[in-house]
Formats: sequence, C-alpha cells, structure tokens
Amino acid sequence: NYRWFVKDKTLLDELSGIPEIDQLAIGELMSGNVLKHSFYLSKEIKENESLDDLDKKLCFMGHQDVFNQFWSIKEKEFGAINRSESVNFLDSIQSHLNCSWSIKQMFSAINLKMGTNKNNKTLLKELKIIFNFASEIGQMLVRRKEIEPSPLSVQYRELF
Repeated sequence: NYRWFVKDKTLLDELSGIPEIDQLAIGELMSGNVLKHSFYLSKEIKENESLDDLDKKLCFMGHQDVFNQFWSIKEKEFGAINRSESVNFLDSIQSHLNCSWSIKQMFSAINLKMGTNKNNKTLLKELKIIFNFASEIGQMLVRRKEIEPSPLSVQYRELF
C-alpha cells in the first residue's frame, strides 16, 4: 500500500484519484519486497457483497502473527478503525484447514460466547468493517459452504 510510504499530502491526493489497480501497482513498486502473490481462480463472477450471504463461510488463512503485525502497522499508519461493537471476530473465524461454520453459525457462537443476543445485521455490519480493513493482506477467505481447502494449501500448510 503506497500510503505506508508516501507522506506528502499533495501526492497522496493525486494518487487517490487513479484506478485502484494502479494504486496497488505503485505500492508494490515502492515497497519492492513482496514475498508472495495470492490469487484465486473461480468459474463464478466475483460478488461485490460476498459477506451478505450468511450461509457462506469466512475462513482465516495463514499465520496469526503475520496478520497481527499487518494489523498493527496499518492502524499505526492510518489510525484505528471505528468500531461500534466490541466483538473480537478473529477468535471466532476458523482456520481454512478446518473451516466448517457458516457466517450465521459464527455469529451464533459469538453471541453464545459473549452472552449477548446481537442480531445478524448488527454483527454483519461490524464484520464488514473489519473484513474491509484487513482485506489487503488476503488472509480472510469467503467461500461457499461446500468448498474445501485446496490440496496444495493443505500439503504446504506451513507456507499458508
């Protein structure tokens, strides 16, 4: 993300007006130390609001410490995200290796654990804030309930 490196307001304003894909390319050129490129192929057209389907799964892929480091750096650079609810979703998002809960089931587990009865709409709104904030690192995967982890990600789980 180029905003981690550029501090000049005029340049930041100029860069924010170009297409997102170009912004990402500029960030990659500036950092020059991208270790891994992640991409997923699908026969389906990408949905804009994939989290809206509460029957899909939200799975965590990768190492928690890498994610925490990314989160910390992003909050330091851009400030903490504005959250209306005090829900720690990361404690309830299952690893992609054994991810079986739908988003709806995850919300039920969160309510049970917290002793609350927050409705799905409220929890979804909060989850989207966190998902969008963390989307750049690509460690949160939304997939249909029947989709299992790829054989390669299972075989090379230490890399993923």
